[in-house]
Amino acid sequence: MFSGRRFIKAKGVCLMTCLEQKFCGDARCLVKGPQPIASFSPNRQRRDRFNLYCKACCVRRVRQYRAHEKTRRAARKVAHVAREVKSAPLPVPKRKKPTLRDRVWEAISAGRARTQEQIKRLVGVGYDELGDSLAELMLNEGRVKTALIKGGSVRIYFPGPAPESTAAAAAPRSFSTLRGLMPTLDAFRGLKP
Repeated sequence: MFSGRRFIKAKGVCLMTCLEQKFCGDARCLVKGPQPIASFSPNRQRRDRFNLYCKACCVRRVRQYRAHEKTRRAARKVAHVAREVKSAPLPVPKRKKPTLRDRVWEAISAGRARTQEQIKRLVGVGYDELGDSLAELMLNEGRVKTALIKGGSVRIYFPGPAPESTAAAAAPRSFSTLRGLMPTLDAFRGLKP
């Protein structure tokens, strides 16, 4: 494969001193015989310190590789788009997540929970959020009624009659507008500090 070679050992490294010509390793090389060393690129990893292929074959091989990669990537992209279109699921409308008020109403109307502790455990919220939801269901919407049992020590909640649509729209949105719940000044006049 080589013509005219001599090796010199220096510091454990084999150096080429007289390599004038070399054969290209590509079977499809246009030059069938030995070529001058100037037509090979340097390659320090090889024993003879020159590339296996001549510069013309390296250029040809890189161009072939790039052309092949371009067509391969285009084909993969077309196949990927076709696969996405084929397997794309139909859009499913998202279900609206029930609000806390809806979950409390469901627990009360189904009869699964009657006391505040049972509702809290079933719905999984704190007393503040539960109190807000119960107040809205009782006062604003009128869907929940309440009663005291066991001598006034336990309060139970149960579904009340469905309010009329006009009554729900006219329901006050603030506690201050509910005169029956707010204490009057007459109740405090008899108290002495």
